[in-house]
Amino acid sequence: MSTVAAPRPARLTRPGALRALLVGLVLAFLLMGCSTSGGGDGTRVLSYQRVWPDGKVEQQTIWSNGRIEMKHGDMLERVTIPSTDVTRIQDALKQPIPTGSPDDSPKRTLTLADGTVITAPRPDPGTVTELLERLLDTHSLG
Repeated sequence: MSTVAAPRPARLTRPGALRALLVGLVLAFLLMGCSTSGGGDGTRVLSYQRVWPDGKVEQQTIWSNGRIEMKHGDMLERVTIPSTDVTRIQDALKQPIPTGSPDDSPKRTLTLADGTVITAPRPDPGTVTELLERLLDTHSLG
């Protein structure tokens, strides 16, 4: 009478196979993280930056779906604003954007979705720059 041994479970016995599996898992987690960061499925509306005399940099990027990524120095924040606020910003972008002097403090830079860079936009009342300043300071347009 002969006995047949049950098959053993498959093992990663080739050199490097376990390493390849681990690298694959790490890459999968990284890709999942990248797909959930930033604007998600929105398109970039604009980026805005201000640099203070002490060197502190604050910036925000706004996407059409209301997601905002803000950086205050080395602190990163992700905020979502209502679609009505995104519309207010987009409507304000259709108006002229007054500019000041490159020596203004803080130094401001506005980068539009098409890549146009506006240096020293002034935060005059009713302008997109005023809205962006309010948003960067209070995380709200209310």
